[in-house]
Amino acid sequence: MAFHFKWKHVSSSVDGEYVIKLIRYDTLDEILEKHYGCSIADLKKSRHFGFDGNNMEWEFTFEEMYENIQIMGCYGMAVNKEEIHFWVDVNGVDPSDFIGMIAHEKGHLTRPFKRDPMKEEFKAERYGDAASFAFCIAKEIELF
Repeated sequence: MAFHFKWKHVSSSVDGEYVIKLIRYDTLDEILEKHYGCSIADLKKSRHFGFDGNNMEWEFTFEEMYENIQIMGCYGMAVNKEEIHFWVDVNGVDPSDFIGMIAHEKGHLTRPFKRDPMKEEFKAERYGDAASFAFCIAKEIELF
């Protein structure tokens, strides 16, 4: 399901209305096939790499990666520097994880874009961390 999200951004340096196209996938399989450009059957034959919060590289089987995403309950990707594609298990996701994931993907849509893929990931991760942190504080002080 695709929809457009519009909001007004006002700051001392940038004013304007922005529209981001958000595309929600019904299943984890659908978004993974879109992200990697191949079938789940082909993904099961591959190995995957990632980094943890300490900048340590890890290698995963597809099954390990899939299980970790299911535990987290959400997955997202930025596409063409103007869209956020995501999947969420609304019954199993921690709201702070979902908020952090959306903020991370929004970070990819924010300039300056980094040429180095790892620097771009770390830039986006700072957005996700900040959003999750703010949400947890709001929850702690019973703002909602």
